[in-house]
Amino acid sequence: MNIRYFPAIIFIAIKICTAPVFAYEIHLINDDFRLAAVGNLDLIIESSNNEINGYDFGESPAGIIDDDNGNSQVYIPGMYSFTKFADDLDSWRRHGSGFSLKTIFKKPSKFAIGNSFSHSNAAAEYDLSAEYDLSKFTFNNYYDTIFVGYKINSSINIGFRGSYYKATTKRENEYVTNDEMDAYSYEPSFFINPIGEQWQLGVNYRLRKYSFNQTSHKFLIPIIYSSINVQCGLKVHLETMPHDSPEMAFEFMSTYLIPFGQKQFKFALLCKGIKPYHSEEYYYTMIRGFGLNIGSGIAYLDETIGLIGIQYNIVLYKTDPSFWNDENSQTVYEHYLNLGTEFYLIKHIPLRLGYVIITTNNDYYNPTYSIITSGFGLKILNSKLAIDFVYNLEVMEYSGFEYSEKNHIFGLLSRFIF
Repeated sequence: MNIRYFPAIIFIAIKICTAPVFAYEIHLINDDFRLAAVGNLDLIIESSNNEINGYDFGESPAGIIDDDNGNSQVYIPGMYSFTKFADDLDSWRRHGSGFSLKTIFKKPSKFAIGNSFSHSNAAAEYDLSAEYDLSKFTFNNYYDTIFVGYKINSSINIGFRGSYYKATTKRENEYVTNDEMDAYSYEPSFFINPIGEQWQLGVNYRLRKYSFNQTSHKFLIPIIYSSINVQCGLKVHLETMPHDSPEMAFEFMSTYLIPFGQKQFKFALLCKGIKPYHSEEYYYTMIRGFGLNIGSGIAYLDETIGLIGIQYNIVLYKTDPSFWNDENSQTVYEHYLNLGTEFYLIKHIPLRLGYVIITTNNDYYNPTYSIITSGFGLKILNSKLAIDFVYNLEVMEYSGFEYSEKNHIFGLLSRFIF
């Protein structure tokens, strides 16, 4: 292939962050730095990872060709975080870091191929009892994926994604224990336009094989409608694993724009539910049974001034009685209230602020999470460079326990758009 005659869209991401796998690890409220700075208004602010399209919402590699509006971009983000525990837990420590590289080459509206590699690690030290030494945990995670997409004609896209994941855990106290898990997955998919360009129908299949001799099969069907002022997405999936009852889930999301001049009101709705795996095997026992997430939001957008928005979600789920050693399950309610704004004091420099409060009600503990988010963006004049900075302060308190912690997370991102 002669590169000179291959018009390409290039996306490169280098990320330094804590690994988003275990409760010991901390991370931004959203992987997208703009959303993380404006209170995670992910229903009403469209950004790089939450568009209602075939790739973001539809989870389909066949949709990668049309993702991100066809823009060429280079991303170089980094993140640093540390935790401040309660005064009586001053011997506790937690930190982490990570690296990822993602590259996508596209021939606009025709072909895409890419690769993504990431490595993250985290470490934690906890003085769990005065009778023992510190318990030390070390986590390492590796994830590599390749993907291709091809547009056969104006009505049909096909795609494939293959990935490998490996996680290792080391615990050190009186003894040293090591655990390791890896998995392979293969995902063919296609998208069609059955009724004009506004409608899309997809079919995804994923085969995932785990190192503990289990294989899962996931089938996902997304349906997407998109017009100038209305976007809707519906997807359902079924995932099976031997000896388990299957996981079943659905999700519906829609956004509505009411424009007037350079201003807009935007409304969003979300409803999704899931019935996860259940097995009598100990290592499959789940904390959660059936769960439901219902959300809505509204935002006011002005091209010259900025935006302000509010979003509310209620999440409820049944607990698995085998986890709590109870005879009956209970229903847990989680309430999410998100507030955020982005405004321009100076042209090309948006300032971002947000606040999130999360409350949980169940029979065992009632943690409260409050998160202050802030940041800014900067577009360098007469260049393709943009910079985003984000800071999250996450405060967690548990009623009934003398325990609290404050997580400080900083992120810096450079973007080249061309």
